[in-house]
Amino acid sequence: MAASNFATAERLILVASALLGVAVFLLVSRLVLMAGRQVRTVAAGWEFEQKRRSRLRLANLVYRWTEPLIDELASAGWLNCFPLEQIEVSLDRGGSALPWTPREFVATTLMETLLLFIGVVFFGTTQASLYPCIAAASVAGAVYLRACLRNLRLAADDRIQQICRRLPYGIELVALTMQAGSGLRKALETVVSETPDHPFLEEFRRVLEEFNRGRTVQESLTDLDRRLRNTEVQEMVF
Repeated sequence: MAASNFATAERLILVASALLGVAVFLLVSRLVLMAGRQVRTVAAGWEFEQKRRSRLRLANLVYRWTEPLIDELASAGWLNCFPLEQIEVSLDRGGSALPWTPREFVATTLMETLLLFIGVVFFGTTQASLYPCIAAASVAGAVYLRACLRNLRLAADDRIQQICRRLPYGIELVALTMQAGSGLRKALETVVSETPDHPFLEEFRRVLEEFNRGRTVQESLTDLDRRLRNTEVQEMVF
């Protein structure tokens, strides 16, 4: 009995030491990276970049506390082993409500996976030996990472399907409004006022906002085509 208690205490000390080491590493890395961020990230001074990052910090707790580490991780070359191009398409199509870059999304998901791994090992060692807990934590981390990437793609595919189902109605409404004597801007305002929370109307509201910022029709619709990367949308833009 004493031997068993001693072994359990040893495992807890080992896990606690590992967690302490990770915590110290995160703290030191955060301080060092924050000190050099202004030199390293020119885009930090841009108003758009500041707003984008503020949204990420407010919505994602892991990003808020490990942002400098995520920046460094996002710049790592080995992240190219992930399907970054496919992730970019899913993000452009609105698979996530947050303004991630593909590398930031992967880096943040990896950080969440690491925290999940540590949590499973820490709590698992109170009930089982260390090595089975490490194996279980590895499986849980792999499943979580795969699920995050899969859910992003499924959400983007579902959104593009909703847009395509609404597309014929939207085009017809724009045409009818313009036939009645309205310009394209007024026709788009009519469309986006129909069902404000529909993905199709969210995209056309974005086109309208670009019009209002002084962009041309061609530029705004080309951006719509680039974001959604769908054949039906491409035909509509053409």
